[in-house]
Amino acid sequence: MSQDKLKTAIGALRAELQRAKLADPQEHERLRKLVDEVERGGNSEALLRRIGDSVRRLEVEHPTLTGILGQVATALSNMGI
Repeated sequence: MSQDKLKTAIGALRAELQRAKLADPQEHERLRKLVDEVERGGNSEALLRRIGDSVRRLEVEHPTLTGILGQVATALSNMGI
């Protein structure tokens, strides 16, 4: 995925995060901070691990959100992160 596709995926993630009704407000805040870090250019293996952890926690209740998180993780991985 290119930088443009990453930006598109981040935009979709932000939009879906606003629509999603997360039962845990702390999870919502964790995801918001995660998106902020990706936008700031975060590019560590720890960031990818946190994205993966979020996907596992949310995959049953929020499949759209986790699908987009997966796209972001793939984009970062393809960029060498």
